[in-house]
Amino acid sequence: MVTLMYLLGISIIMLIYSMVWKYVFMLPITLIMMVLKLDQFKLSFTALQIIGYYILSSLLILYTLGYTESYDLQGKFTLFTVLTGILLFVSAINEIGGKSTDAERSGDYFTLEAMPFIITGVFIGLGVYILAAFQPEIALNPISVFVLKIIRYITQYDIINWILSIVGSLYLLSMMFYSAIYSLSILALGTSKIFGKSV
Repeated sequence: MVTLMYLLGISIIMLIYSMVWKYVFMLPITLIMMVLKLDQFKLSFTALQIIGYYILSSLLILYTLGYTESYDLQGKFTLFTVLTGILLFVSAINEIGGKSTDAERSGDYFTLEAMPFIITGVFIGLGVYILAAFQPEIALNPISVFVLKIIRYITQYDIINWILSIVGSLYLLSMMFYSAIYSLSILALGTSKIFGKSV
């Protein structure tokens, strides 16, 4: 139960952050860069992804530290960071797949050309999370601390917390579903290669 509550909290943080990052930061920044026609626009995608995942990684690590200390679960810090890492990885894969599919459907060739830079930024960002899991002090920065305080303040209101809990639960279930699908796909691929070689 404690683990599920932790994962629910992580899901809520990821949901709130993804919406704020996408619509408050990324959308206007992308529009400005497109208008200015910056030469390094595609490379900037990588930088923005790294910054975004650094802030998100910091939020998740700080929340995990606070949760384990509050409930005297320091021994589960490694387990919690691994579970969160899996959710973060699945979320990143879905994000990449979603952007690629949307770009193909809409004929957005610019985004398709920028995908290698986006993917590079995402995986470097995941690397930052792994590094922060081993060196939590990396997660300490004013932006992440401030955002985490805002999220905790918002969730103090019962109605908002109730809504976020429902949406967060659905998000968590979807991530668990995708995790199972990806795991089965990898297992099927590995099995086919093993039996393929043995034939």
